[in-house]
Amino acid sequence: MCGRFAQFNPVDILKARFDIETIAGTVAPCYNIAPGREVAVLAQHQGLRLGTLSWGFTAHDTVKDRKPGLLINARAETLMERRTFKEAFLRRRCLIVADGFYEWKKEGKARIPYYFHLPDYQPFAFAGLWDTFHEKDGSTRKACVIITRSAEGPIRDVHHRMPAIVSMDRLKPWLSADSGAPAFHEKILSDHCVTDLQYHRVSSQVNAALFDSPLCIEAAE
Repeated sequence: MCGRFAQFNPVDILKARFDIETIAGTVAPCYNIAPGREVAVLAQHQGLRLGTLSWGFTAHDTVKDRKPGLLINARAETLMERRTFKEAFLRRRCLIVADGFYEWKKEGKARIPYYFHLPDYQPFAFAGLWDTFHEKDGSTRKACVIITRSAEGPIRDVHHRMPAIVSMDRLKPWLSADSGAPAFHEKILSDHCVTDLQYHRVSSQVNAALFDSPLCIEAAE
């Protein structure tokens, strides 16, 4: 599960980190990104392009999710089984840029938030899918989801699932349209994702979706 994350590094840092060639639109930093918000996304479009998409597919089937009507995560193990994700997995893969993400651990009746990040605090990219949705009001919305997988490494102390963080040397192959999908891309999700993370407890203020501050990622006392 990945229901909140942070992306606050400026565009010039992202451009150098990911070797971005073009930038489309404005990427606004946020320390507490919740479903439905615009997020920074990398895709292949005459080179690597950074743009924004709304986080959350419009649900085509009945699921229990944090925000009614939105699917924010796609399980790596069932991408080819769910019609909501299958076509996107085959043809519309993307990378969702982040600096860290949050997960909650149940302790009694309480849910304690933790912040996860790379050991060197560098930005990274979640494996993602994108699609276009025609809403009931006649509008068109381009949206993305974050792919999740079984937890490995330190996050298992907190949760049994984790977002699929694509290794830096597999970013362009993940986006490639001619790599023998789906087996090639399924292997990236299973064998070439980052699991060496560090984490610390953070303030429960992050529970409020509208709270956006560097305090979100600071270690709680």
